[in-house]
Amino acid sequence: FVFDDLTNILRNEWIKDWRLLGQAFTHHAAGFDPSYSTSFYRPMMHVLYAAVYAMVGAKPWAYHLLNVAFHLLAVRGVYLLVRAALARWGDPARHSHLPLVAAIVFCVHPVHTEPVLWVAGITDLAYATLGVFALIAYLQAFRRVGFAPLAGALLFVSLLSKETGAVFLPLMVLLEWIDARGSHAWRPGSAVMRIAPALRRDEREFWAEF
Repeated sequence: FVFDDLTNILRNEWIKDWRLLGQAFTHHAAGFDPSYSTSFYRPMMHVLYAAVYAMVGAKPWAYHLLNVAFHLLAVRGVYLLVRAALARWGDPARHSHLPLVAAIVFCVHPVHTEPVLWVAGITDLAYATLGVFALIAYLQAFRRVGFAPLAGALLFVSLLSKETGAVFLPLMVLLEWIDARGSHAWRPGSAVMRIAPALRRDEREFWAEF
């Protein structure tokens, strides 16, 4: 453990007692430490730390393993995202190598060194992984009703992991625009309508079956 890890894990009472964990959703990210104040709101960080702490306690290797696992999930997500985009708008047969190349570049790119190696980097890994899978679900929603609420749920949890997760909503708007190029039916608010099932008749009918 180094730097913020010492506070976020070793001195974090929220992750040591599940009865206190709910406070992570009603306080700022460092609310467990009265001497420190921040404007960050990242409750999922504490949830993930609490899960690891419940299993092995404060053993550094386990938290590093969590980071590596999330990074590998993100790599898998990049592969699936590129493949889904090719299937929707490209030529999968002609560019079959692109998903693997994109995943490999993402996997080993030096920009990911800090979040993967630093335990406190779990916030970056979590929001990115959830956001990428939200985009995958969003692409699936173009073809199948029922995936849009999943995209919205993943986006929401991504936001609870780190504020930067907000970037995925504009990316959904971009995907919506790409899919509707040349169509007068496109509206900037289409993405919000798609991930909010209560606003769409087809989504309401889909979920009513359950």
